[in-house]
Amino acid sequence: MINTLLACVVVLAAITILNLTLCFAIIRSLRGATPHEDPPELDLPAIGTRIGDFLARDIDGATASTSDLAGQSTVVGFVMPGCGPCRNLVDAARDGRFPSGTSALFFVRAGIPATDEAQYLVDNLRSVARVVVMSGDLDEAVNGAFGGITGYPTLLRVDDGVVTSVGREFDAVNGAQREPLLTQSLT
Repeated sequence: MINTLLACVVVLAAITILNLTLCFAIIRSLRGATPHEDPPELDLPAIGTRIGDFLARDIDGATASTSDLAGQSTVVGFVMPGCGPCRNLVDAARDGRFPSGTSALFFVRAGIPATDEAQYLVDNLRSVARVVVMSGDLDEAVNGAFGGITGYPTLLRVDDGVVTSVGREFDAVNGAQREPLLTQSLT
């Protein structure tokens, strides 16, 4: 019995030493690694970007195009089904937390057939914004016109066809922050 107990202690001691050795190796490896930093918002178009040409039909059948952005301030949003922050943004828009003094154009990236989540986004946006449902070639054309949208949600404030502020929430594109962002981009 003592031999068995002694063997168990030796095995546990060996496992403990192995565990400590591996832990120290991991710690040493992590100390030498480059710390992870959040990348800048690379997937947001640059402030000062002029919106390229696009042509799409909104959910009411009207044409939405680059000319709709001329001479006015417009909040342009990009959302997609299955994106929790997108749903929160749409709920905020529906609840009236939308920047005042702007028109709104939202693009809902959805496949065909449309999902219940895509329909939820469209139904809740249609009372506060023009809505375009995009997929396939239209998705590529619109994304290209707006500087390559790769992250969702994305909000742009577009003044007379030029991006003046960008962000993920309405606070980022409200009028109070527009001037400092525009000034910062021009210096």
